Amino acid sequence: MALHAGHNKGGRELKPRLLLAPLKEAMHATPRIALLMLLAMGLAAFWEMVWTLQPLYYASSGLSPVLGGMLLAAFSLPAVFLGMPLGRLADRHGKRRVLQAGLLVMGVGMLAFATAANFEVMVLGALAVSAGGAGCLPALEGLVMDWAAGK
Repeated sequence: MALHAGHNKGGRELKPRLLLAPLKEAMHATPRIALLMLLAMGLAAFWEMVWTLQPLYYASSGLSPVLGGMLLAAFSLPAVFLGMPLGRLADRHGKRRVLQAGLLVMGVGMLAFATAANFEVMVLGALAVSAGGAGCLPALEGLVMDWAAGK
């Protein structure tokens, strides 16, 4: 007997609520996934703005190209070295915790960078933003994968 919509392999009719249960679950998970996707896109847009607007910021703040390059490196190096370890930490100790901690560290770093009175504080702020982002992105990706899988 061919498998038809509304019938199982034994030929018995399936109840509509059983067929709709996975759809209902997906619809309840969709707002969470959409919110996480928007947060991930916002973080990605932030990183792109950093790379794009940073030379203009250097020129307006009087930084030399060498100091500007050092600051740009401070925005990127922690993410390179901390991405995988913080992803493992998120898998072992909770993705939400790592995401929340990463967002907090990023926020503190942004405040430090924005209110910096000297170059050293700007570098520390950039390092904090990058380190926080290195935890946020793997945690976000893990949460999206978990929720998409129904965990």
